[in-house]
Amino acid sequence: MLQKVKRKVYLTFPTDTIRDAIICDMYDKYKVRFNIRSASVNDSVGLIALELEGEEGAIGEAIEY
Repeated sequence: MLQKVKRKVYLTFPTDTIRDAIICDMYDKYKVRFNIRSASVNDSVGLIALELEGEEGAIGEAIEY
């Protein structure tokens, strides 16, 4: 059985994607649980702090996604 790990990450994204379900899609595809720690959006960029939990390889793939 693979061990589950937690990793904190910060994602930046253009504001034209804020209505896309990117994080939910990440869960569906890689089965990585997420906890939104904070988020901020201004006119040019969005920033989100996440804590990801899952298998190490799945977390790496989710981050690449």
